[in-house]
Amino acid sequence: MVKVKEDNHEEDSAILLSKIPDNTDKKGVIHIGAHLGEEAELYFKSGFNEIVFVEANPKTFLKLKEKFKNDTRVKCFNAAISEKTEPCKFRVYASRTNNTESSSILPFDQFDKIVSTLKLVEEIDVMSFTLPMFMDENNLNPKNFNLLVSDIQGADYLALLGAKELLTGFDYIITELNYISLYKDSKNDDKIKELLSFLSFNVEEEIVHTLYEGDTVFPAWGEALFIKK
Repeated sequence: MVKVKEDNHEEDSAILLSKIPDNTDKKGVIHIGAHLGEEAELYFKSGFNEIVFVEANPKTFLKLKEKFKNDTRVKCFNAAISEKTEPCKFRVYASRTNNTESSSILPFDQFDKIVSTLKLVEEIDVMSFTLPMFMDENNLNPKNFNLLVSDIQGADYLALLGAKELLTGFDYIITELNYISLYKDSKNDDKIKELLSFLSFNVEEEIVHTLYEGDTVFPAWGEALFIKK
C-alpha cells in the first residue's frame, strides 16, 4: 500500500512499525542514521528488545549517547555506513531553524535548489564502514537483530549494497526512498526495490512525501517497510 501524507517522521515510523505482524518474532533493531534516537520507545512498544543506534555526525552523536547513557537496552555508535570502508566527508546541512536532519555523506543535487533554506554549514572527516565490517568491529552478533532501519539521506542504497551479505538475515527493513535526485550519486527508489526484491523482500507499506516548485507538486522522498518473503 502506498500512502501520500504530510512529512512527520515519527508518525511515519509508527505507521510502518504497525504493519509488522504482531505474532512474528521480534529481536533487536539496527538503526542507521539515528539522529537523537526519537524512535526508541516506538521500537520497544512494537516488541523489539534491543537497539543499536548508529549516527555519523559527531556532535549529534554526543547528544544521542548522553540521552541513552542509562538505558542498557540501547547501544550508540559514531560511524557512517556505506558500501565501502574508507574515510569520507560528512556534510552538515542546516535550515534557518538550525535543523540538521538533511545532513549526509552525499552532496546535494536538487534538494537545495528546491528548498532554498538548506545550506551547507560544515564538512567533517568521518570513517565509513560497510555494515558487516561495523558489526564485526563492534562485536555485534547479526543473529540478535531482525529489523534494519536506514535513514541516511540519499545514501541508503549504498548502505544496503554494502550490507548485501547480511540483509537476508533480517526479517524487516525500513529504509528511506528518493523519487528524485535530491543528493548526488544517490539511487532512486527503483534501485532499492530492485535490490531488496532480488534478496526476497516485498514492499509492505510505502509512505510518500511531496515537494513543490511553483504550482507543481511531485513525489520527492519517502519511507518503506520491506518484509522478507
